[in-house]
Amino acid sequence: MATLIVTNGTAAVDAITQVRPADRFLPWDDVLHDGPVPSDLTLEHLSSIRARFIATNGWGRLEEIQSHFELRDHLLLSAREEFDEIVLWFEHDLYDQLQLIQVLYLLGTQPRNPNARATVSLICKDNFIGMSEPETLSIDFRDREHVKSDHYQTAIDVWTAFTHITPEKLLLLVHDGNLSALLHVRSALYRWFEEYPNTIDGLSRTERTVLDLVREGVAEPVSLFKAVQDREEAQFLGDASFWKILERMNSEPQEILATSGSDRFDSQNLKATSFQLTDLGERTLNGSSGRVHTWHEKWMGGVLLGPRNFWYWDPQAESFNLEVFVR
Repeated sequence: MATLIVTNGTAAVDAITQVRPADRFLPWDDVLHDGPVPSDLTLEHLSSIRARFIATNGWGRLEEIQSHFELRDHLLLSAREEFDEIVLWFEHDLYDQLQLIQVLYLLGTQPRNPNARATVSLICKDNFIGMSEPETLSIDFRDREHVKSDHYQTAIDVWTAFTHITPEKLLLLVHDGNLSALLHVRSALYRWFEEYPNTIDGLSRTERTVLDLVREGVAEPVSLFKAVQDREEAQFLGDASFWKILERMNSEPQEILATSGSDRFDSQNLKATSFQLTDLGERTLNGSSGRVHTWHEKWMGGVLLGPRNFWYWDPQAESFNLEVFVR
């Protein structure tokens, strides 16, 4: 029986290959919590936007990324005719849950082909695939569940809300929607909300954690990355996205991290960099500076944060506040 396993990336593929060496693999390879994911686009158009974003950040050559996404998209959309089973094998963290939602959305909205023969199954546990023993992976595969209509509908609802131009629909869905078909999506989306600037100090959860750690004496980028990961309930952040966060915190006009050893943080020369808090960073942690505003545009799914569309996450009320700034 021909089986296609769709999973998060090459590390997961390497691990699963140990127990499923004869299967075909499709790593989704996109960091959807970072960069633009606008709504109402064809998959081809969206993949082109994602490829340009990834290339612009220096994470690969544009032509190679575009080619990979074209092959990836074609394989998924033709999989029902070419395979007997499609297995969606993802983890519980934010990175994986967004990929799973997109894949289920694409399969759930795909026009039905009378030649389609593949069943679709799901594996989504709270263990990390690349860190799991082969025996655990074998058990996970054995216990896979059949994807039903409520899985597809949940993914369609979440993906539509995630790509919307405001976070309101997603918040309403998380508060009041029935997300029970996908066990880990609600907690992952709450973690996503925490990456918005918050109403208290204007920092995301990751940014606040970085400042806390630097004040505690964790000064080097690699050590900071590892320490931030250790404070996550479900690790989702890759190092490349983390370096971008440090760059924003180390940039004008409201610099909250300063570097020693170089003028600006350089992710290509990590060993030459160590961090310390600026005066603004100290005052932000102490609650005496008000909210910081970096004014850098930042995509959060389909939401483009900027001076005229700035959404704050209120962690106490678990709601969003919209503010517009005139400069």
